[in-house]
Amino acid sequence: MQNIDSLKFEISRDLISFNLENYNKSVFFNLENYEKSINEMYDCEYTKYGLRDSLKQTGLNGIFINDRKCVIQISSKLVPEDYYNMINKNTVEKYFNKLNATGLIKFNVNTAIENSYVLSCDITNNIPNIENVATYINPLLIFKTNNKFICKHYNNESISFTRNVKNLASGEHLKLYDKIKELENPKKKENKDFLKTIDVENFRNVLRVESRFNNAKLMRKHFNVAGLSLSNILNSKEKINYNIFNI
Repeated sequence: MQNIDSLKFEISRDLISFNLENYNKSVFFNLENYEKSINEMYDCEYTKYGLRDSLKQTGLNGIFINDRKCVIQISSKLVPEDYYNMINKNTVEKYFNKLNATGLIKFNVNTAIENSYVLSCDITNNIPNIENVATYINPLLIFKTNNKFICKHYNNESISFTRNVKNLASGEHLKLYDKIKELENPKKKENKDFLKTIDVENFRNVLRVESRFNNAKLMRKHFNVAGLSLSNILNSKEKINYNIFNI
């Protein structure tokens, strides 16, 4: 079962409704249709709506809507009681219900889940009961010698590996870190109020392993799926974070 910490997905515009007052409206000139418009009278403009910054909330990072689709960005913080287990096939309905409950967007929950397609996601595993997380993180620095990955190391706290490819954004990214230190980091002011909504002790002595995917080709390969429907991703049986160095 896959556990997702952050998720960006899209659904058809036809499946949602929203109040225009909650969104900023932008009109863009569609250059792709410009040549067609000259000869065939196509409309070169299209409209996009973005959720107002003042209405964003913990776990709801953005909603963007145009004439064809709606793109939604959420994180597992949206449902604090499931923050440890995150978004998975057992909790996804709760997350979509919470989205509906905000009143910022409306949809049939089951229909939306069945017709959502993943654009990017962070697949995450919690490894509990590690008395000294640093003793697991620091030795991994030896893998810095592998020139296939770019390694960044923060002593006792985290280590990350990014596939050394021309476009770093499209390469695999794997991070291992001490979850309690990440949550209690004083530089992350957004965590201050959120910590009051969860049992922080659940994250003590937890090594978190997290990979990030925002490339369709890589997602199809790593999840071993033909299509990127949310159901396909959540039901993938691949051990993503354990296999990432083997592919």
